[in-house]
Order: sequence, then C-alpha cells, then structure tokens
Amino acid sequence: MRLFIGIACPCTPVISRLLADLPGEPEGAADSRAAGLRVVAPDSLHITLKFIGTASAPALPDIVSAMQRALANRCAFTLQLRGAGSFQSALWLGVEPNPALSGLATVLNEAIAALGYARETKPFRPHLTLARLKHLPATPCPTQKRLNPGFDLQPWITQHQAGQWGNLPVTAVHLYRSDTLPDAVRYTVLSTVPLQPPAA
Repeated sequence: MRLFIGIACPCTPVISRLLADLPGEPEGAADSRAAGLRVVAPDSLHITLKFIGTASAPALPDIVSAMQRALANRCAFTLQLRGAGSFQSALWLGVEPNPALSGLATVLNEAIAALGYARETKPFRPHLTLARLKHLPATPCPTQKRLNPGFDLQPWITQHQAGQWGNLPVTAVHLYRSDTLPDAVRYTVLSTVPLQPPAA
C-alpha cells in the first residue's frame, strides 16, 4: 500500500466553482485527459502532511499508534486558503502560513521516521491540489516536458494568485491509502485521529 497522512478538505461552493471552471473532467471520467488537465474529484480534496510511501498491512497498527501519540495534545484550528500556483505536475490553491499546521507536519514527520520510514527533508509546502497536469511525450531535450496546449497555465495563475478561498477548520487528521487507477487516483481513509477541542 502507498500511504500518506493528510487533512480532508470539503468541497465548498467556492472551490466547487474553481473545479467546474477548469477545462477538464473529474478523475475517472472518459475524457479526463482533455485540455491537459485531470481535475481532482471533489471528495478527494486534501492537504498532505506526511507522505509515508509503501507499507504493508501489518505495519498499519504501528503507524496509527504513532499518529495518535504525536497528535495527543494537538488542538483543532482553522486554516485560510489563499493564492494559487503550480508545480511541474499539479495546479493548486495555497494555504496561509500557520504554525499549528507546520507543527502537525513536524511531529508526524518525526513520529513516522521513528518507525523506519524516510524523514522528509524538503521544506513543508502545504497546498490543495485541484488538478494534475498532463504532459506531451518527451521533447528532444530529455529534461524538458511540454504541457498539453489545451490549457494555458500562466493566465490561470495570474488570475487566481491573489484569490481568497475561505477557511478550512482542521478537526482531525487522516491516514490515507493511495491507489493509482488508469484515469484517476483514489484515496481511501484507513484511520482518523481527532484533534483536541481548541482552547477556550
């Protein structure tokens, strides 16, 4: 199994409109590769806190226990979704810097590393993926990929990079299994660890 730890994001009306405006079909649809985009299904929206990688079923109890210990005294909080951008293979909405969020990522990184999984060394960059970018076959330069011409990336980023997309209450953290299908990536929640009520 391929596993990661994350926060579920409900598909609010604002985010729903953003998804609907993208020139592609939801993951799993027959023409989901249209316009160079594979739009994320509304029920798959999430913010990744810790990518674990491949793990066997017998390892699940230890992973869940490590999550529970790491999150035992962590309180619920609220994130602000703001801005937009892209990586080489994803179009995303941004997350305002939040010490509670980065704290979750740090303690989970250490807790999972203590079980023998790779420790994340790159800076934590929280984001909410809206679509995955499809690429054309390799160009003559093997280190360069070309985006499909049906979607003009830069105008979309320019239009949305200052946008505000609402608040996201964070009340629980989930352990997910990721399954890659021919035209989609399916996420299944295997376990949920609730956070403590926020301090009064």
